[in-house]
Amino acid sequence: MFEGRNRIRYFVILGVMALFFVAAVWRLTQLQIVQGNEFREQSERRFIRTLPITAPRGEILDRHGRPLVTNRPGFFVRFHRLDVPRNERDWANDQLNMSINNILQIAREANIPYTTTFPISGPPFMFDFRDEDIEIENQQRQTWLSQNNLNALLTADEVIDHFRRRYRISEEYTPEELRDIISIRFEMEQRHFSLTAPFTFAADVDMSVVQIIRERTMDLPGVVVDIEPIREYANGSLAAHTLGRVAPITQEEFARLREYGYGLNDLVGRDGMERVLERHLRGTDGHRSVEQTRAGVTAQILEVRPPVNGHYAILTLDLRVQEAAERALEQTMQQLRNDSRWDSRRRGANAYSGAAVAVCVNTGQVLALATWPTYDPSNFNELFEEMRVDPLRPMLNRALQGTYAPGSTYKMVPALAALEEGIIPTNGRVWCGGAYFNPALGNFQPRCMGVHGSLDVAQALSVSCNVFFYNVGWRTGIDRMTHYARQLGFGELTGIELDERRGVLASPAHTESQGRAWMAGNTVQAAIGQTYHNFTPVQLANFMATIANGGTRYRLHLTKEIRDSVTNEIIERTEPEIKQIVDMSEESHRVIMQGMRQATVTGTARGAFAGFPIATGGKTGTAQTGGHSNGLFVGFAPFDNPQIAVAVVIEDGVGGSRVAPVAREMFAAYFGLNEESEDVAFLPRNTLIR
Repeated sequence: MFEGRNRIRYFVILGVMALFFVAAVWRLTQLQIVQGNEFREQSERRFIRTLPITAPRGEILDRHGRPLVTNRPGFFVRFHRLDVPRNERDWANDQLNMSINNILQIAREANIPYTTTFPISGPPFMFDFRDEDIEIENQQRQTWLSQNNLNALLTADEVIDHFRRRYRISEEYTPEELRDIISIRFEMEQRHFSLTAPFTFAADVDMSVVQIIRERTMDLPGVVVDIEPIREYANGSLAAHTLGRVAPITQEEFARLREYGYGLNDLVGRDGMERVLERHLRGTDGHRSVEQTRAGVTAQILEVRPPVNGHYAILTLDLRVQEAAERALEQTMQQLRNDSRWDSRRRGANAYSGAAVAVCVNTGQVLALATWPTYDPSNFNELFEEMRVDPLRPMLNRALQGTYAPGSTYKMVPALAALEEGIIPTNGRVWCGGAYFNPALGNFQPRCMGVHGSLDVAQALSVSCNVFFYNVGWRTGIDRMTHYARQLGFGELTGIELDERRGVLASPAHTESQGRAWMAGNTVQAAIGQTYHNFTPVQLANFMATIANGGTRYRLHLTKEIRDSVTNEIIERTEPEIKQIVDMSEESHRVIMQGMRQATVTGTARGAFAGFPIATGGKTGTAQTGGHSNGLFVGFAPFDNPQIAVAVVIEDGVGGSRVAPVAREMFAAYFGLNEESEDVAFLPRNTLIR
């Protein structure tokens, strides 16, 4: 067909074409087969991000270094926003909605708790602000709609439709799935979900769930499982009200704390010492720079800056005393309820709540701050609704916020006032014939629990004679009693770091402020701790410590030291702080102390302390409230060298003698009477604890 020169040209062209074909095949083979995996990884490994590494919070220890709050590793399920070109945003949005729907299915099957604040339930869709008051619920609905720039007249269905269009959620999902996807998208929006701010869907998930997520990676684009520290309360519910808990930061907190480096996925101390010590316990987050695939999966770690742990806190609490207080409260209440079956008046049948406090007599350090009932901070969120409606109010810190009439535990106040003001000499005596007669009281003739005959101050405290203190209280007068009561801390804040109530010190000024008149009978009732007196258990404990040490009232505190988690250097130390020197002579102190000593040997508390190897002093109290009697006890030990002072209150506790065993158990724990030696650095019990 081709001849001569044309034939040669033909073969040259054919050879060149064959050469190009072979080269193309070879190159394609190299790209797709030989180096295919490498180039595929390079094409996917194109997004570089800097992600935070959460710093562990500082641990919280008791005064002897025993752990109260520590950390452990936990799995966090998070969404990372997909970084895609503008023309692929719709695809990324569909992927996110699909991923949310799939992770919600896993969460329902595995019973994983997650947080959502979207206030619409259903279907059928309806606003759900969980308030029994319709007016308040309507107000909350109006506020929420306004905050989200929505018309105040929109129905729940219209709001759902608004967010469906806003988040471009397709119609392939059921109404239930639609509402759930919207709730998560709404939460993401509230927490500023972005390329640099992942969204935490669930914390502390089980390894079995992590395995499911890893197996379904293709169905969960953008979902990543991180390992981060989880707060662990080493002793369960022990001291829960004092230690507090951590929780996700709120919008209001973020606005206040963002300048300190907080993010919307951070945890903060919500209450208790976790909140008080937030600035110390929070560490400095690190970061890692990573390359990620389009699906949000980390392909390579480029750089890591490790986090710095938060400082650790040493509290003044004594773990063993705290344990003894909570255990004894529970057991004593159970015994009271059991015994009520044989009581004709069913006294003690409602003994379910109470508090116990222990403080160092010479420093104001708090050794125990027990409230019953209590709760476990680790499952607070799961049980919140149940606790919120519980009539026993387990979330109430009764030691600091419960206020109680002190009953006869208050009698040291009129005793001190009468002695210091010269109303009665230290050896002066008053006759008790079983009832108190005073013309100024009209027909009101208060009675005593017995006929005690002639008594001096110490004997009156020992047997808790009401007639003695009616007489002394009337002669002393309410103003002078109130003066000494304030010096001893009643009606005053103790200064403790946590929220506390001031309480009410009965006086004419207080009753007038409440629109009531002060009556003559109020004065004699106030002298035995009744009428309008209402004090917190922590005030009673501080009162007892002040009496025991001779009249020095300290500011109470829970923080002993803050130390650097790396160097162990002391960052901050709390020193004893005197708030008041009480007008108390040595002779008045001696008489009152002797009366409290007799109370635990031959008086009203003798049964609780029979055979106890350490000399103690104390005072029982029974306060009539609403048809039943609260039981109270205040005391200290050792008698000759007071170191620890306690206060115990049990609602419907029948009487002070029935609750005094709680104090005995706290004393025993403090002095190590019921335990074998531990490998901890105990301070000598006969030295001043600072």
